[in-house]
Amino acid sequence: MTSPIAPLPRPTPSVSVLLVTYNSAADLPACLMGVQRQKVSGGYELVHVDNASSDESSRVVAEWADTVRDDVDVRIVRNGTNAGYAAANNQAARLSRAPILVLLNPDCAMDEGCLAALVDHLAESDRVGMASALLRNADGSTQYFARRELSAGVVFWDLTHLGRGYPLDTLGVNSSQ
Repeated sequence: MTSPIAPLPRPTPSVSVLLVTYNSAADLPACLMGVQRQKVSGGYELVHVDNASSDESSRVVAEWADTVRDDVDVRIVRNGTNAGYAAANNQAARLSRAPILVLLNPDCAMDEGCLAALVDHLAESDRVGMASALLRNADGSTQYFARRELSAGVVFWDLTHLGRGYPLDTLGVNSSQ
């Protein structure tokens, strides 16, 4: 009698995408489609931690994982209680295998190439240890988020599109769109 041959483990990926959800099923198709569009040297994995959702969040991720299993390692953890966003991200980080961690909110959709741009930017300098992507609304306008103060300079920068040539601009959205 022969025993089944176990698949060889994949090499350690370059990036671990950490996705924490809580009742996020409606947002996940666009989010996961954005993840699936990424091509990164060394590959990436997705670590999903669901914080006791009462909707179909875990099922949506599990079904997506079945469609990408040949290309992407996906780990899914379903917490029995809502551990909170920070604790769930720490939980996902402990399960990750890559040296670069990307925290992805389920209501965000990555443009094609943004993960590779992030990895390239981080690799360019040993002095860069953290980066944040530029967030854009669906209409392409800048999405202001925590701790970025809205000042006359920021408004001028965004309205005149002077920031479009800045390298970090490509991390959130392809500026040619």
